[in-house]
Formats: sequence, C-alpha cells, structure tokens
Amino acid sequence: MVKYLAVQNQDIPILALVDHDPHGLEIYSVYKWGSQAQSFDQANLAVFRMELAGLRYRDRTEFAIPAVMYNPLTQWDRGKALSILRISQVRLREYDMNQFSGDSQHVRQDIATSLRHYM
Repeated sequence: MVKYLAVQNQDIPILALVDHDPHGLEIYSVYKWGSQAQSFDQANLAVFRMELAGLRYRDRTEFAIPAVMYNPLTQWDRGKALSILRISQVRLREYDMNQFSGDSQHVRQDIATSLRHYM
C-alpha cells in the first residue's frame, strides 16, 4: 500500500514516524529498503524515497533531552539492534549502492550509538 501511494503520488513526500528504538528503526528500514525475506521483490515493495521523520540519536544532544527521558534497551532490544546491523551490512553488499542514501548510514549509526549508550 505504501509503495502504491508513493508511485501514484510522486510529488508528495513519504515520511515515516516511528519509535526511536531498534523495533521502530527496523520498521522504517523494511518500508524503505525492503525485508530480507522478500528481497526478491524489493523493487515492487521498497520505498527508497521514504524519509525518517522521527527522532534521531543526535537530537538527544542537540535538544538537550535528559537521559532520564530514555528507556534503557532491554536484552531483546539489544538483540534486535545487533540483528539490524548485521542485516544492513548484507544489504549494502547485495543491493545497488545508489539506493542507499546517507540515510542508511544514519540509521546504522543511530542503532550502534544507542547500543553503546543504553546498555
């Protein structure tokens, strides 16, 4: 449905507003770059022009958000984050690099930084 809307409405931005945790960033990455399970149909499912509209890790310092406002990562969150980082490395090797704007790097950096700071 999101891909259809993106194709039919080229003149409007496609934004993703998700939680800034490993699960939210995974949801965003699946919509933007496709899932590993359906990588064979990436061209018909992924919305490469989708932009992340939610918080990023760097916003914590830019807007002086106190650490007490963040929930610590659970063991499940850490496992999900590590899985996303591993999968993102596979995607970078397998897919056309032109599809991966700097946004892919930012998502991976956010996840890696979160792992370091919230463990």
